[in-house]
Amino acid sequence: MTTNEKRELLVNKALTRQKKNQYSQDVNKRTLIEMGYGDCSGTVWYWYYKLFNINIGANTEAQIKSKLGKRVDLKITNGVPEESKMRKGDLLYFRGTNNARTEGVGHVEMYIGDGKIFGHGSGLGGTVKDMKLYCQQRQAQRSTTKLKNKGLICVIRFLNDLEELTEINDIVWELSSRKIITDSDLWLKLASDDKDIYWLIRKSVHYIREKEEKGCCKSVKVKELEKNSDNVWELQHRGIIENEQLWNEKGNDNVNVYWLIRKLVSFIRTKDI
Repeated sequence: MTTNEKRELLVNKALTRQKKNQYSQDVNKRTLIEMGYGDCSGTVWYWYYKLFNINIGANTEAQIKSKLGKRVDLKITNGVPEESKMRKGDLLYFRGTNNARTEGVGHVEMYIGDGKIFGHGSGLGGTVKDMKLYCQQRQAQRSTTKLKNKGLICVIRFLNDLEELTEINDIVWELSSRKIITDSDLWLKLASDDKDIYWLIRKSVHYIREKEEKGCCKSVKVKELEKNSDNVWELQHRGIIENEQLWNEKGNDNVNVYWLIRKLVSFIRTKDI
């Protein structure tokens, strides 16, 4: 399941409880989401834990401090987050009225796409809200002298986008698992000794993983390219390498590099990515 598929699943499952749950902060009820109860943090915790076994934290303070989440780098204007930077399932954390809590956090809502958020703050919920309007309303609500208002603190992402691998062991394992290389020890040594080879396999692995994550891959039959220059062109065409001359020379001078480039390109073309 790709990250985007997980995001869709998370939102769809959360919405199955729309206006079906009674608000409760009772420690014995607040996470009984599919039994008809819940509060804001209990609701988002439940779905992340049930669907993906991710324990984001039992309450808003634990969640905003969790190392499992990453704050989304976006602008907040008059309390409203930059929606173009957001993804479904991102969590919006708002100030409350308790000075003692981290950043005064007191409420959370889930972004569900198309300018909408979903959360359970009171009564029968959760409810779908217009994100811009809701954020503006909270920004206008007074809090304590220290906190000033109940506006948005940040947006946190617990279903994170694919990160580029940097450790040689991890990169070589990715190549070996796809049968692009057979001698892992050889490539561990070559990548450690030659920074150009390190960056070639690092960028190639990231390219492949990104395409696989987006579900772009399907097996097709293609003829394996034999000329090093043709394979180098394929890598440059896809933005994996920049210096075509360098890799033409390395591929012509080193049989191991030649076969690495050839197998990389063959894998990419065979998977139609």
